[in-house]
Amino acid sequence: MMIMNMRVMVYCLGILGVFLGISANAQIIYSNYFNSNTREIDIAGTAPTISNGILGGVGNGVWTSTYTNANGSATVYANGIINTNPGCVLLPFVPQSGCVYFMSASVNLPSGMPNWVAMGFTQYATQTNNATGIYSRFTDDPPHGFAWLGARANTSQGVFAGAGTANSMGNATLTPTGSSTMTIVLNTIASHWTVSAFLGGSIVGTNVVGGIQMGTNFTYAVNPTIAFAGIGQTSFAGQSVAGIQWNFWSLSVFQAVTTPMTNTYWVGPSALGTGDGSTSANAASFQNSSFWNLVQSDLQTANVDVNLLSGAYYQGVLGFTNMGNPLHRLTLQSVNLYGPDFTAYIDNLLNIHGSQNIKFYGINFSGPARYWVVQCTPNGLYPSRNLEFSYCRFINLTNAYYGAIGLINGVRDVLVDNCIFTNLTSNNGNHQHMIYASHNIVGVTVTNCLFQDCLADYVRFRDDSEYCAVENCTFISTMSSSAWPFISAELYNVTNSDSAGDEFFGNHFQISSNTFIYDAAGGPGPYSALHFSDDGYSPYSYDCDLTASQAGGLAAGSVTFQQSFLQQSIGINASSIKMFGNVYNSQVAHAIDYSYTWDGIQPNGGWQGTIDISGVPDSTGTQMGSPPVLRNASFDRQGLLWTPVVSSTPNQCLFQTWFCNPAYTDILRVPGLAGTTNALLFDQSKNQSVFQWITSPGVNWTLDFLFSIGSGSSGTGTKFNVDIIHNDTSGSMVSVGVNSQGQFGIFNNGGGFMSLPALGTVSFSANNVYRLRIVGNYSASTPHISIYTSDANNPVLDHKAVNLTDWINGTPVSGQSFPETIAFYNFTAPVVLDQITLVPGLAEGQPVITGTAFQGGNLILSGTNGFGSDYYSLFSTTNLVSGKWILEATNAFEENGAFSITNLVPPGTPEKFYRMQLQ
Repeated sequence: MMIMNMRVMVYCLGILGVFLGISANAQIIYSNYFNSNTREIDIAGTAPTISNGILGGVGNGVWTSTYTNANGSATVYANGIINTNPGCVLLPFVPQSGCVYFMSASVNLPSGMPNWVAMGFTQYATQTNNATGIYSRFTDDPPHGFAWLGARANTSQGVFAGAGTANSMGNATLTPTGSSTMTIVLNTIASHWTVSAFLGGSIVGTNVVGGIQMGTNFTYAVNPTIAFAGIGQTSFAGQSVAGIQWNFWSLSVFQAVTTPMTNTYWVGPSALGTGDGSTSANAASFQNSSFWNLVQSDLQTANVDVNLLSGAYYQGVLGFTNMGNPLHRLTLQSVNLYGPDFTAYIDNLLNIHGSQNIKFYGINFSGPARYWVVQCTPNGLYPSRNLEFSYCRFINLTNAYYGAIGLINGVRDVLVDNCIFTNLTSNNGNHQHMIYASHNIVGVTVTNCLFQDCLADYVRFRDDSEYCAVENCTFISTMSSSAWPFISAELYNVTNSDSAGDEFFGNHFQISSNTFIYDAAGGPGPYSALHFSDDGYSPYSYDCDLTASQAGGLAAGSVTFQQSFLQQSIGINASSIKMFGNVYNSQVAHAIDYSYTWDGIQPNGGWQGTIDISGVPDSTGTQMGSPPVLRNASFDRQGLLWTPVVSSTPNQCLFQTWFCNPAYTDILRVPGLAGTTNALLFDQSKNQSVFQWITSPGVNWTLDFLFSIGSGSSGTGTKFNVDIIHNDTSGSMVSVGVNSQGQFGIFNNGGGFMSLPALGTVSFSANNVYRLRIVGNYSASTPHISIYTSDANNPVLDHKAVNLTDWINGTPVSGQSFPETIAFYNFTAPVVLDQITLVPGLAEGQPVITGTAFQGGNLILSGTNGFGSDYYSLFSTTNLVSGKWILEATNAFEENGAFSITNLVPPGTPEKFYRMQLQ
């Protein structure tokens, strides 16, 4: 087998070199050694020797048999010996684009064997029931084989691209010489997949590609739907099978790693030479808008590096609006570290507005900027996200009113790495911060930075900002005037006439492996590493303005009491605050505290002060988890911006984490649909929307939600739709909706609504609840979506329109694009929206039973490949031919798609057959 693996490696590199000139790394998805000493162990329901969840595999995958009858399901035993039945044993596998897959096996085929064994790929892992018996071979449907090879000693046997025995690729004969080898090569790099085959070390067919003999290289006109991979056989019933044995089987992959093209330009404080940016001698001015338009155009197909020449950039602000591309990075990097010095007496030195996927490296920021040094904000539906500041310096900022880096109103996914922040000395009312993340900020990571001397909280996370980490940093205060909390999470529910309850504490922070040093006496304090505080009304449904009795109880209470009180009364979930590995000097009074300050305006409980709660965080060293794809998808967290405010605040509605348009619109909270707690109600007299910038679910994803449309709608056209945007800067998306006639439909690139009759219709009534599911397969060579809908008040998705390729403003890039933003709209219709789920994976696969057990009179069936929260039913019959299927039980899949169902089987119960049905 070592020789065979080397052969496979050579073939693979030959293919890749001929077609792409790219590099690749081999990875094993599955491999199985048939070396068990016990013949009677059925391989079905067991795990292979190696199982990895990469590039289409499943990390906890187990062998599934396609053959079951009264005599058992064994097709292959753990020692590689086969049974006599016509079946397959398969592992879950969905090919991904941009790969070359190698399935290889060693098998003993004795001379005179009566029939054939096979290996390859299938669409299903279920058996065929027909008039002539039970068959589950690659040639049958199901399992519906694709790209499979059959081997039979001394007799010519076929290789088929599929389905079944379609698209024969040629024949070859094995002459038994002990173990023989079989190999299938499935190439998914091009838009149309290809398959080649090798039998006994010989190429099947005579196809030559680029001077290399590759055997038959079949090209699919339509790529096959593959969900499983494995081995199988035809029927050996009543025939001797002595000597037939599998020794080894594996599925490995080479992923094509293309190196994106990078365009390089030069920029300086002023233009040099021709000023076109083509070389350092012809550097463009950083103020040249035409140059930046060229850069944005380049980003549609390539990464762009912009080299910043040394010098003082003081003529004006460097501003980016709707700049970037999610798949191609813009990097602004110094030619000489800290050589580019942005310094000017203007509002902001760097303004990032609705832009993404940009890195800033080696830049110096200094001087008398008046407002922010770097300001990052969204631009309507355009987010600012995926930003990086590496090896930058923010020093001697003497005038900035708010601070060095401002992340405002929904900015997310920002890395600040190896940066230096020192001597922020503005005396503008203690507003100046080194990093200020305010209002619904997600995914900020600060690593390996130095923070020294700031005249307000050094790093602040305000108002529902969470999933943020500060790691391996050093904080130093050398002056009494800079003795402020180092990291804070603060609320301001009174300032500038904010309405009560607008701001909430975010949760999910990691403060780890930092050094905190106060090196001066006096100052404003408190001397805290992490500081939670409220300055105003309590957030809606909480009581942050404590009474003296409550404050005393919190200060004196046990850690368990403090954790419970903070969560129930204040909204701070201590278990989601990861705080470990930090070093504090003796002047740090609190690792973490809670403070309340009354400014003489709002009602309060009468207590002001600071309480040490240093024992409440999770100090076990457990890492903070990643943000969920969607936050507050069930609309249970409410309270943001009940009324307009004077200060610079986000366009928020009543539901935390969701932005709305128009700003401060009267979207309401109502009882949930189908028995849930809360739902969102759009105003029937207006056109409104809610949206959220999300964490990527990956290239394959599923969106599922409930909705109803009341009878009070007016006008024609679309009444409700959802946009799933895969390129924020270009507005590329899929858009699905319901029109005034109750028809489901999809919008095409011209913006027109195309009805989809297969999805049924909606009856406009507040009492009619519908379920809608959109499944996006962006890993396919031709990205597509499928839509599933239910009838009114029925969770069963019994209508579908599949493989749709209608997009607005651009198609997803195969294997690369992913959802970035999700938005829901009503158009003069009373739409209720509820229970949104957006998760990785394709909710279209067949659930697979992977384990059976009989314990205490109960039959226990377990398996995988379901979709979390979907319902399934278990049916049984005593007669496969004419029997009636009886409902035994109904249950829901676990979040990861697993299931386990227990069914009582009383003594004397006749033999039963079981099947599962999705609802």
